[in-house]
Amino acid sequence: MKKLLAIIVLFSSFALNADAQINRDIPSSQKIQRNSTNQKRNGKMMKDLNLSSSQRNQMKELHQTRKQQMGVVNNDTSLAPEQKKTKIQELHKIQKAKINSILTSEQNEKLKDEKIERRKNNKI
Repeated sequence: MKKLLAIIVLFSSFALNADAQINRDIPSSQKIQRNSTNQKRNGKMMKDLNLSSSQRNQMKELHQTRKQQMGVVNNDTSLAPEQKKTKIQELHKIQKAKINSILTSEQNEKLKDEKIERRKNNKI
């Protein structure tokens, strides 16, 4: 009887673990919509901040390198989920610092104000 109970517990734990590890694929329509929204927001940000052409180029380059780095982290199977989360947070901090170095002090203030406004609108 104890063996039967142990086997049932063992199999149920495997079933629960297998269910927890299912990857949820996002439909391509949602990916397209998200990318479109991000592109609109980034384009609006560049217009609102009145970036110079060199600043635009630096921002685009920064975005491309960050996207590549995020892809490397997300595709690294040797990292645990917590490690991936930590690395991604580090990439965000690095990008934030680089953006602050690219923008002027007035542009940084305007960017902060826009973030605060966007947070207010999302809470409603």
